[in-house]
Amino acid sequence: MKRFLDEYGITLYTEHLSWCSDEGHLYDLLPIPFTEEAVHHVAARIRRTQEILERRILLAGRPELNPTARLARYRYPVHRIGPQFEPAGPDGQACCYLVYRGRHDTVRFITLNPVSARLLELIRDDSLSGYEAMTQIARELDQDDPESLFETGRALLDTLREAGAVY
Repeated sequence: MKRFLDEYGITLYTEHLSWCSDEGHLYDLLPIPFTEEAVHHVAARIRRTQEILERRILLAGRPELNPTARLARYRYPVHRIGPQFEPAGPDGQACCYLVYRGRHDTVRFITLNPVSARLLELIRDDSLSGYEAMTQIARELDQDDPESLFETGRALLDTLREAGAVY
């Protein structure tokens, strides 16, 4: 697989997570148990696959926003308003935020740029996979070469997963 990807210059590779064994289940797209052991096993296998391929892989599937997550847009940078900063009026840029409850039930805020907010809207509202949402955004932005956009979107989703905002 690595030789094929290298030979044809394929930078984005997606794969489905499948459950397989030599005891009767061979590459079935079956649900895996939601246990800590299964998560560690799958994460280790993904890391090993990426090491072999010498590139990151994208698992097909649909990211889910944390059920407590809310996207907010304001005309003012509300996260900066205070005694030292009182804007006279909107500066023309949308200020986007993701608010959610993180681990240990703490309230978390993440400042987003409008494209990142759009990605989360597409995932939330249109039930799109990360790849499908990034493809839609590339069309909306009239991107000739969406590869860098895909990499940025993947990195954002990785960061949001680590923060507990996306599953």
